[in-house]
Amino acid sequence: MTEHTARDELGPLAVRRVRLEPGQRARSCAHESTPVLFYTEPGSLLLSAWPAQARWCIEDGSLDKHYGHRHFRALKAAPGSESTWCSEIRMHDYLVPSSVGDSESLGINSASDPYTYISEIRFSAARTMPTCMDREALDCCIVDELLADVTPTLPLLKLPRDGGAYAFAHAASAEGSDNEVEEDLFVAPQVDTSFFRWCRCRRQRWSKLRRWLPMYRWFLCGIGGSGLGLHRDPHFSMFWNACLFGRKRWCLFPPCTPEELILPSSQQNTPSPVKVQGITGNFDEPLPSAKYLPAASAQAWFEQEYPRVRALHTEAQKAGRRNGIGMIEFVQESGEIVVCPGGWWHVVMVLELSVT
Repeated sequence: MTEHTARDELGPLAVRRVRLEPGQRARSCAHESTPVLFYTEPGSLLLSAWPAQARWCIEDGSLDKHYGHRHFRALKAAPGSESTWCSEIRMHDYLVPSSVGDSESLGINSASDPYTYISEIRFSAARTMPTCMDREALDCCIVDELLADVTPTLPLLKLPRDGGAYAFAHAASAEGSDNEVEEDLFVAPQVDTSFFRWCRCRRQRWSKLRRWLPMYRWFLCGIGGSGLGLHRDPHFSMFWNACLFGRKRWCLFPPCTPEELILPSSQQNTPSPVKVQGITGNFDEPLPSAKYLPAASAQAWFEQEYPRVRALHTEAQKAGRRNGIGMIEFVQESGEIVVCPGGWWHVVMVLELSVT
């Protein structure tokens, strides 16, 4: 295993990069305190255990072959708003926008519209539910093909897959049943699968949660320029992001970073002073009259906010704060996995057609 962090004298900080060597013991990444990028040489080695490495390939048409007929949830930045529109688009129409299909009926042309981004969560739920909660019943559940494509354990990296436990705890805590959460999560430690826990949650509270889906696992696909605006993940949960194909540009900020520093309100009309350890300046310039806002679109954030935020970061460095405002920037290549602790602000812009 090789670990290094390189960075320029001034400018955004580099992400901590860890190279995993073939044959080494699988490394756990559940307790990282700062963002980390894991990679191997060759790049395809890290994710080689996943069928998705072959089934989601874009260049040879495998993604279109296996999922071109299927409808996926797509998010589109709403012009002049910090919100996104949610719709459905057939994968084939997204990959081949010249075809006649849902893309035209929805007014979506993925070849020229970087503000549309496939973000699918529905494959997290099982297609069939167990009638009794035991290991045999769990094994008989039919899971989505997308989930099966990324189910095998990676030999070099232990990825946390406790989304089901997180979803169950969130649902129960929302009802004020903290004691029940503790009992359900730890009464049967021998059954330690997230899907089992989520099945139990769904069975016991079906009447109240029948329209609720756990937002902890996403299938993402986007063209160059696409991606969500600057944000933090729900409930400050940690996350990992495995890029199977394509390249993506990342920019991250520590949890303590004030939101108004990196994402000024669209309603703001006058500059407001910003203080960073003795630095005071009107860095919050009024937003230009743009069609899309940085809170909804990654491309809009990099175009409208990145120069201002980078300038603030370098000014802090010049004033003696070595790490500036903690701004980290890097490019994630195909076959690499990014692991990020909870609470970090991040914006990810796709540089070329990518699947994650």
